[in-house]
Amino acid sequence: MAALISDKQNSIRLYKRVMALMFDLALNDENIFEENRTMVRKTLGEQMGILERLIELLTDEGELENN
Repeated sequence: MAALISDKQNSIRLYKRVMALMFDLALNDENIFEENRTMVRKTLGEQMGILERLIELLTDEGELENN
């Protein structure tokens, strides 16, 4: 997922689908791993380092819609 988000050649539609998948995984992560209920959230938020890229994507999308 991080590779898909980091690649600037992908379409906005793909980014939106990946973000929806990440949201679903983070929302339901306490049911995925019994022993570490926040593992998905920690991985997405801390280890993958994709927050900056997501903000960039949202900013770019907003600029495209405003033009």
